[in-house]
Amino acid sequence: LMHSIVKGLTGSIDRNGFVGARRPGREAEDLPATAFSSKPDLLNVDCPEAELTLSPQLKAVPLAFRPLEQGRVDVLVHFMARDALAKVAAEGTSAAEVTCACLVTTIAKKPFIANRYSIKLRGEQHCAKKISYSNRYEEDKVFKLRTNRPDILEFRHHGRVPIAAKATGYMKLKFAAPTEPTEVLLFVNNDENQNEECLVITVDP
Repeated sequence: LMHSIVKGLTGSIDRNGFVGARRPGREAEDLPATAFSSKPDLLNVDCPEAELTLSPQLKAVPLAFRPLEQGRVDVLVHFMARDALAKVAAEGTSAAEVTCACLVTTIAKKPFIANRYSIKLRGEQHCAKKISYSNRYEEDKVFKLRTNRPDILEFRHHGRVPIAAKATGYMKLKFAAPTEPTEVLLFVNNDENQNEECLVITVDP
């Protein structure tokens, strides 16, 4: 079982991690493969499936790490031969044999908290709010929003906030009432999904 460690910042999408993988046997040709993650919302292989192949030599396969919570989590990544998977689908037989298995230990660090807000819904089931945000750059930017609680916080316009250079815009948010006062993290990312700021919003039903 191969082992790798991937580190990243909570709220960001980190694409600097790799896992080592190879095919068994001594055949010289590369083996087209498909990757499966035990936690696909947190970590997955970061390359098109058509380009994913395994060889007898150890190969670095890129990973995308998308943590929304601080902490350490172990993820299993399995590689299976695509021809074996196709045979299983066609014949309805048992699952294909795993070609290569990797254990990836992910470590997510806490982001810097830039500001805190408090919202009271006062018995309402939903509430719409706007929070101002300034673009400190000398060029127009499109900021991307993420949250660790999509069950409570939704974004307008697919979470994309365009703001002109040195201007101020608004993040349009919709809150659903939690069962108890809950801290929600709002990640403001750049166009490469790297965290610019993290806001904490306490939502009180």
